[in-house]
Amino acid sequence: MKTFLVLFRLQFSTLLRFFAVKGKKGKSKAATVTSGAILLTVCYVSVLISIGALFWGFADAILGFEELSWLYMTLAFLLTTVLMFVGTIFLAKAQLFEAKDNTLLLTMPIPPRLILLSRMLSLFLMNLVFGSSVILPALIFYFWNRGFSISVLLVSLLLFLSLALFSLALSCLLGWIISVLFARIKSKTFVTVLFSLVFIAAYYYFIGQGPSKLMIALYENSALVAETLGAFLPLYWIGSAAAEINPTHILCSLGILLLPFILVYVLLSVTFLRTITTQHGFKKTLYRAGIQKRTPVSKALYRRENARLLSSATYLLNAGIGSLFLLVSAGYLIYLYVNDTLSVLFQFLGKEYLGPILCAGICLLLSTALFAAPSVALDAKTLWILRTMPVSSKQILLAKWKLHLLWTCIPALVPSCIAAVLFLRDDPLWFAIVILLPQLYAVFSGGLGLFFGTRFANMDWTNEVQVIKQSLAVLLSMFGSMAILGVFILTVYLLRNLCAVWIPVLGIILLLAAGCCMLYRWITTKGCTIFESFLS
Repeated sequence: MKTFLVLFRLQFSTLLRFFAVKGKKGKSKAATVTSGAILLTVCYVSVLISIGALFWGFADAILGFEELSWLYMTLAFLLTTVLMFVGTIFLAKAQLFEAKDNTLLLTMPIPPRLILLSRMLSLFLMNLVFGSSVILPALIFYFWNRGFSISVLLVSLLLFLSLALFSLALSCLLGWIISVLFARIKSKTFVTVLFSLVFIAAYYYFIGQGPSKLMIALYENSALVAETLGAFLPLYWIGSAAAEINPTHILCSLGILLLPFILVYVLLSVTFLRTITTQHGFKKTLYRAGIQKRTPVSKALYRRENARLLSSATYLLNAGIGSLFLLVSAGYLIYLYVNDTLSVLFQFLGKEYLGPILCAGICLLLSTALFAAPSVALDAKTLWILRTMPVSSKQILLAKWKLHLLWTCIPALVPSCIAAVLFLRDDPLWFAIVILLPQLYAVFSGGLGLFFGTRFANMDWTNEVQVIKQSLAVLLSMFGSMAILGVFILTVYLLRNLCAVWIPVLGIILLLAAGCCMLYRWITTKGCTIFESFLS
């Protein structure tokens, strides 16, 4: 037990290390840490408010029916599981099987199962953080409409903890499968990314079958919902366990959620040592003499950044998932056009809001593309190489910004052009805005990510997951850009009756352009100074 506590304390300290921003002399910058924590808290609260608005609508639509309390709880737990799974799906493989200190720990008299359990526990805590942003507002609005009940609260928290373990089991199982199947494959990055994306697509397809059938049955006849539960009975058990305090459903739900975690832990603990030892292999390379071509500095630095991205499946998956969603959204727009689905939306909002909605959707996806934010800290282990090269800090930082632009602007241009051609071809102004605004937002989000990545760089990481997924810079970049986008959307909404919609949108374009200029100036001046302090 004492050994496990030491391992967990070590793991927990590394989990929180992204708050420890180091200065020139190795001393912690208390002001920087405090401001970063405040910004992160503000972003987290903004996410709570956004999700709270969603459950406000759910509560008004569902909790008016006494017999449908279980449906509200089912939706709350389902969204909680989805968010927790997304939050840790790309973490498990690197956190469990690719940690830099695995080899060191295995040389000590420590059972491998304790090393595994300590790493899984840190992922479990991250699941709780992600899931709390959903379950808290869901319970608040439930109690607001139905009155407070201590039994409902306790059962809901128990199921929430069980859901966190269930989501953790899925993430760890995926990481183990990838590690075992692709340990000896040469192009590991490409195969890992492809397999992960296929797994995610299958997961969302199957998890979406039950809720979609459920909502269709509710829409057709709410009285027949209970008769249509055969295809997704476990979802009903989980919702009923919390809303109706049904002991049978509570036991069934706990069994369904906890059994996968137990089985996955047993499987991983048995194969943990073998899986880790197969991760480190040596490949033979044959040197061939050739002529070295001269390459411009900016192009060479960009190739370096791009090679770093493509060499890490964890980096590519977490940073590039937003770019993939942008490409998928292009196909979804074609689907909406073919089925004339947006005509229903026009009846409620008016066609003049189509342009802002399309822009907001594309920009929201751009907020999840995070190439620039972790790029500075990822250079911590190779800064000495940069110091020996005749390149300036300005060129290095701008190469990181360029990496973000090329991986976001092109994917964003695809849905923008499709949306403009299919839906806005008769309106030249919005045709241009839908193409221009997302591109400008991509430039701005990249600069913002580079700003946070430089300002809150953690150069003492031992695992790249700490930088790519757990760093303060990444969280601030994602939630900060979403918060700014939310302010823009709120501004357009509040001014909708005072002027034409395109007027505040043009103002937003000007503000984004000004923001890009300010970020460029900061990066090329103060940002370079901070980056050079890392080199000293």
